Amino acid sequence: MTEVSKSTEFWKYSKGNKSFDTGNQPIILESPLELVVNNQHFINFICSPFAEEALALGFLWNQGWIENMDDVKQVCYQPDFRQIKVDIINEPNNPRSLIRTTTGISLLQKTSNFNIKDPFSITPDNLIDFFQMFTSQQKYYQTMGGFHSAALCDQNSIRISVEDVGRHNCLDKLSGLFLLNDKSFSPKMMLLTGRISSEMFDKAKKLQVPIIVTKTTPTHNAVIEAIKSNITIVGYLRSDSFTIFSHQERIQV
Repeated sequence: MTEVSKSTEFWKYSKGNKSFDTGNQPIILESPLELVVNNQHFINFICSPFAEEALALGFLWNQGWIENMDDVKQVCYQPDFRQIKVDIINEPNNPRSLIRTTTGISLLQKTSNFNIKDPFSITPDNLIDFFQMFTSQQKYYQTMGGFHSAALCDQNSIRISVEDVGRHNCLDKLSGLFLLNDKSFSPKMMLLTGRISSEMFDKAKKLQVPIIVTKTTPTHNAVIEAIKSNITIVGYLRSDSFTIFSHQERIQV
């Protein structure tokens, strides 16, 4: 079984009795992973040590270097070396075109604009129910905290759910699992635990989801892009409330 945490000694201070209690608790692991594409080093991820193939494929898809699994010749994961090698049909752009932003890694060029035509809508109660189900599936977060989560839904259920120490990794893993699933369903909602930055929005937009939901906030840039792209962004979701930042018409009271 993959090791995702290490038992770590702690000292907990209590103001009431002015002393320290000691004990041990699991702390999440961060694991390096090197991505090699067509025998060329591309990037080193810092990630949770599971679903590595999905992470690599989702990253390549989100960057526009593959469109489906037909573009992939082979994937070779070497866990002992924390390395994953992917051979693809088309030679990708120089990895120097990647830049580090305040929230992750992005291409220098932006993806092209398009409008989501999907007329999917949902009631407020069903939206909250979906998110509560999503929360209940976050097994690593419930055990030790510190994990981000992401999920992809059709109109009836949560189809794919992932966790990772990094929120960008979550979306890359989500995209990779969608590819490995042969894009077998039409995504209607993406559920997130983290902030929706413009880079996160670009990854969600590639999956063409009409509704993106988070328990925290979007950035202003993400909201502007959502308005242009006809995508509904919902933030600050709680058990009895949420805030809509774009295209309110998809949430039908």
